[in-house]
Amino acid sequence: KATVARISEEKDQEKAVNIERMRSDHKTELTRMITKKDDERKATVARISEEKDQEKAVNIERMRSDHKTELTRMTTKKEDERKATVARMKEKDQDKAAAIERLRSDHETELTEMIMEERHKCEAIAARAIEQKDSLESELRMLKHEFQSEMGDMITVEGTAGKLGYDFAAFMYDEKRGHRTNRIVRIQCPGVKHCGIKVDVIFNGCLVTIEREEFCGMEATSWIRKFQFKPSQGLFEFSDDQMELDFGILKLVFLRTLFVNRTVFFPGHQSRDFTDLDRNWVLPSESSGSDP
Repeated sequence: KATVARISEEKDQEKAVNIERMRSDHKTELTRMITKKDDERKATVARISEEKDQEKAVNIERMRSDHKTELTRMTTKKEDERKATVARMKEKDQDKAAAIERLRSDHETELTEMIMEERHKCEAIAARAIEQKDSLESELRMLKHEFQSEMGDMITVEGTAGKLGYDFAAFMYDEKRGHRTNRIVRIQCPGVKHCGIKVDVIFNGCLVTIEREEFCGMEATSWIRKFQFKPSQGLFEFSDDQMELDFGILKLVFLRTLFVNRTVFFPGHQSRDFTDLDRNWVLPSESSGSDP
């Protein structure tokens, strides 16, 4: 019997070591996959943003260069025209020289207006580019916020999660009962009375509040923790009648439920739509003095 007990104990210890190693490997692999996906998403977003910024900068620079070239060409053309006009007008009298001066002034005014117009166009293009960049940054922040809200502090249980051995330690695992799989949460809370435990049921989990009074050298304390499971692992409903507190271990049971799509119609015997034509459903007016 001692040999059998020793062999059984060694096998149990070996199984516990294997389970702990498998849990650690699962946790490490899951963390690595999440980190890799997050890095890939960030790199993709950064690359797309950088490519769009570079493309916009190239377009703006090209448009500015084209505007500058066109402006230079028009300026050169106007200057050549002005020089030719001045050369022709110098051959005439001073009245024609005054007309040349007026023409030059008009050309300068027109050139200034054209320069201002082109400058306004460039500023508008730059403003649109900045607005698009701000929009992309806002969308990126929304995606980050959505990612954080979806991941949040939800718990993923692969086999087992957590371990006992200290105050308010939590241990989670799945337990098969026939064709159903229940999720069990055990919380180590020595010195806690039944009246000091409150469980607020939330979507796919619960919020546990434990109040421990001072007892046998243990200090009074308050402990709150949320246990919420990811919907990708299934829907769980808290079982009130299976909550237990034995020997300082609080046991919470969540029953796995299935969502079934269905279509609902009114039964045939409840069809009273033909009576709507007599308008008996209209409420009496306030002036009638009768109760509705």
